[in-house]
Amino acid sequence: MLMKLHGYDFQIHYKPGKLLYLADTLSRAPSERGSNEDVHADVTIHVNNLIECLNVSKDKISKIREATNKDEVLQRLKDYYFNGWPNNKNKTNVITGPYWTFQNEIHVIDGIVFRNQQIVIPEILRKEILSIIHEGHLGIEKCKQRAKELVWWPGMGADIEQMVQRCELCQRHRAAQPREPLCPHPVPSLPWQVVAADLFEFQQKHYLLVVDYYSKFIEVASLNSLTSGTIINQLKNFFGRFGIPQKVVSDNGPQFSAQEFSNFAGHYGFEHVTSSPLYARSNGLVERNVQTVKKLFTKAQEDHTDWQLALLNFRNTPISGEQYSPAQLLMGRRLRTRLPGTDDSLKPETVDHATIKKIRQQKTTKIKEYYDRGTRSLPQLRPDESVRMRDNKVWVPAKVVGVARGDRSYWLTTENGRTYRRNRAQILQRNEDSDEEYEDATPKSPVPRSPQGEREPGGSGIVTRSGRQVRPPQRFSFD
Repeated sequence: MLMKLHGYDFQIHYKPGKLLYLADTLSRAPSERGSNEDVHADVTIHVNNLIECLNVSKDKISKIREATNKDEVLQRLKDYYFNGWPNNKNKTNVITGPYWTFQNEIHVIDGIVFRNQQIVIPEILRKEILSIIHEGHLGIEKCKQRAKELVWWPGMGADIEQMVQRCELCQRHRAAQPREPLCPHPVPSLPWQVVAADLFEFQQKHYLLVVDYYSKFIEVASLNSLTSGTIINQLKNFFGRFGIPQKVVSDNGPQFSAQEFSNFAGHYGFEHVTSSPLYARSNGLVERNVQTVKKLFTKAQEDHTDWQLALLNFRNTPISGEQYSPAQLLMGRRLRTRLPGTDDSLKPETVDHATIKKIRQQKTTKIKEYYDRGTRSLPQLRPDESVRMRDNKVWVPAKVVGVARGDRSYWLTTENGRTYRRNRAQILQRNEDSDEEYEDATPKSPVPRSPQGEREPGGSGIVTRSGRQVRPPQRFSFD
């Protein structure tokens, strides 16, 4: 009722309670100022028309009214509003079908169509209104919340989504991709079969860290320089003590991506695998152990003790949730430390590697089960597909060249012709198409159909907001 009254100008005149046949509660409430107060004053309240209450300029109102008068759909809505809606949706004009659900909310004031207190925007003005909605380049949800308080038209939410997805600036500064399901590294069958290497800096000194995927045994070496030759010499020392691994995993640092390191891998006969650039979690084991070693270094420095002793104790301590220490898993025996112990505790002991692998696999499965909650898989990319690549926290246009490794690492080329490798989480499929105008993407009005449900000649069918074409049931087919 209140919405219907907005279309009228009326006045409210005050009458004292003693003149009312049925007095209301407020008129009989006692006054704090006493009973001698003059209550016979004639109070007049003027209720403005809804159009006058709108925070819109007169020129804009006139523009909307003029466009409304030229809009065929809104003119049909006016006719239904003043003369009544048909009893059945099938009896309404097809172009007004999207408004059928809101017929009780539609009203007309001074030639402008409203849905409740929202102005129904004519189709010719929707592009302009969308640009105003997107001022400040807010996200999809913020734009929707801002728009639905003031304006409305059928499919406005889908139009806002398309507008934001086509905005170059918004796409450049989009948030990061959602987490994908965990893809853990396979559990090795033997010690020192797969190792990971990384460089880190502590107190202005550089170190090389190597960790065994199976035993979690850590080796750390101080570096005099950061050349590939220095890294190779330190790795030779490690390999001379524990043997040559089958696979070495590292990042894409210049020391590991140099041709000299590739020749070293070929000469020693191990496979060199690099993680995705700028995606440290793909080599998470070594990154986590770098953090652990830095903490050991910091505590040893503050306690004025030897960090080598701290590292020895770490190697000799059983892994959380397991029976054996990294030293026992790698060498089959405990290492002698400053902690007193018997000779029997230092004797070599056979480790059941099959049981260890089974326990590790069960633990990995459990971790993956918890991690995958709230994640979703991203679709695979095709060669030559236009995408956006994460570069310095900005999404830049790129094109897919091919798969780099597995199904989550791709080779990309940017507009300047440079080639990059990125993880799938750092690649965003492009929803915008700069070659098309927005009008071409605006949902078209439903195509008229004959009473038998057949598509009219030349029609393309009714398409939902998600892009699915509506098809009649088979029982309505007369072919």
